[in-house]
Amino acid sequence: MLLRVLSQNLAYGGTADSEGRPDGRWDPLMAAIAAHAPHVLCAQELARWEDHSHQRLAAAEHALGLRVLGGITPSRSANPTAVMYRPGPLRWTQWETRYARELHHGLGVGVLEVDKMALPLTVISAHLTPYSANQAAIEAQIVAARAWRYQGAGIVAGDINHFPLDDQAPASESIPRYNRSSRWTRDASGDWVPNRIVGEKLHAGGLTDAALHLSRHRGDPDLLAPTAGKVRVDQAHLTPALLPALVDYTVLDHGHSDHAGILITLDTDLIDTAAAQPDWI
Repeated sequence: MLLRVLSQNLAYGGTADSEGRPDGRWDPLMAAIAAHAPHVLCAQELARWEDHSHQRLAAAEHALGLRVLGGITPSRSANPTAVMYRPGPLRWTQWETRYARELHHGLGVGVLEVDKMALPLTVISAHLTPYSANQAAIEAQIVAARAWRYQGAGIVAGDINHFPLDDQAPASESIPRYNRSSRWTRDASGDWVPNRIVGEKLHAGGLTDAALHLSRHRGDPDLLAPTAGKVRVDQAHLTPALLPALVDYTVLDHGHSDHAGILITLDTDLIDTAAAQPDWI
């Protein structure tokens, strides 16, 4: 089975701007996602999806042909995340939110059974805090640990908000100061350089950046295209069991959000069960 996992930051719920004013993005945004027929959607910034008796959530399920897995995450920022899945070939078995309050935007860990897949698939829709690379690194450590929790076939996809391990950085003077304070640091000579601590922690936690892996394998730097704010902040990270199954990665720059989407494709026949591990706490 070719399993398509799409991640999209919807920007304030996909229905309005930062001030809550309707902006007409909903229908084209839903259409842009549905066009790729994802089996799994990792969605971020679901502001107001639970307002008015969950009408926005219901509308998304109908528009996309997906169901929300477990529920929308508890979120201190009122801008939560969710995992959605395609019923039929996928069935959800667990939804863990025990560490949701440890992350600024919330955390939910979904576990899915997938047809003809020997291991359960663990999926995290990640949205790390934008306000501090050091705080986001702590959040990344939690996320990496939970990705391993359910037998080791895990994917973390979402708005990581910070520099990947090895991408080329934009000129520091082109970055707003509030972003420099949270995502940059000074080197020994006093020059501004990207703070890569989040990418380092995810890598140390046994996760591999899907775009970087395929870019190196194919010799294709275009896979490292920025997704928002001149940086590839939207990322997908895989545990070792899923890495051999990674067959494609695409940036979806549809223009209906302030973030491009990302789409990864996994061939479930190529999953390395020997690289997984038993449950742990």
